[in-house]
Amino acid sequence: MIQISKISDLPKYFRSILSSFEQKFTYPLGEGKSFTISHGQLYENFFRSIGSETIFVAHNQQTILGTLAVVERTLIIKGKNQRSLYIADLKIDPDFKQVLYRLLKTAFFTFNHYDKLPQFGIMMKGGDKTPEDFTGRLGFPQLTKLADIAIIRYPLLNGIIHKHLCIEALLEHYQSNLHDISLQLHEPLLRSKYTPLFCSTKDQSVSAVLEDTLNAKMLYSDSQELISGHLSCLNYKDATMAANFILDLEPTASKFYPALFFAVPKKDQQIFIDKLKGASNAPATIYGRNIDQNMTWQINTAEI
Repeated sequence: MIQISKISDLPKYFRSILSSFEQKFTYPLGEGKSFTISHGQLYENFFRSIGSETIFVAHNQQTILGTLAVVERTLIIKGKNQRSLYIADLKIDPDFKQVLYRLLKTAFFTFNHYDKLPQFGIMMKGGDKTPEDFTGRLGFPQLTKLADIAIIRYPLLNGIIHKHLCIEALLEHYQSNLHDISLQLHEPLLRSKYTPLFCSTKDQSVSAVLEDTLNAKMLYSDSQELISGHLSCLNYKDATMAANFILDLEPTASKFYPALFFAVPKKDQQIFIDKLKGASNAPATIYGRNIDQNMTWQINTAEI
């Protein structure tokens, strides 16, 4: 008998079963490569670092068939803070596709009182179905395509230290404001092994938060852990200046990480690929509702 439970209501040994379940799913890394994800024994910590999390698990006794996370978080739209729902971690065992609607039904019922809030999720390319295919049916609200983004991974070298960057420990919640829509950081220390650093040009025309997810999520490619830092809240008006900023940041970032992940609007991706030697990118799409289309998004790869 298939049941839908909140992860907080399940016995602790389900964490190990969840870890094995996650290994069934792969995600594109660019250039024909892929990776898998493990959130480890403290499964909730990754989502708790983003906001107030609820994680649903579909299971048949001790066999996990699917997961879905919903996180209440702050979204900044045109400079105004708004409560929103971030839909994430949707994984369905391909032999139990009917579980998808059980999970959606449970989540929709649980958060029905948030129906008017902005809601969004991010889907990596590669699947044969999109949220537009499986929503808008059976009483579920329709999720539509809002924007395309590029997730870029840049392998780091040591480089030469540049003195015209400002780098300091992140002491408060930070949000960017140079995009139409951006995400406010919540509790990055729950996921980051190293203290998050606020980094910017002196005139703050480009800024970002250097962090990681090493305490809450592990990525594996070719059986090796894929250790990377992340540039969250990447804030810029000019993509070329932002690419140069990353080059200038390289000596600092390489002290902690062999590579960096960050996300940019699809229209900017080629500028970063051309400027950052060895960078690869994987396409992703933002879907949602109660949000206007055709706006630029700032997405944190540390939260995908």
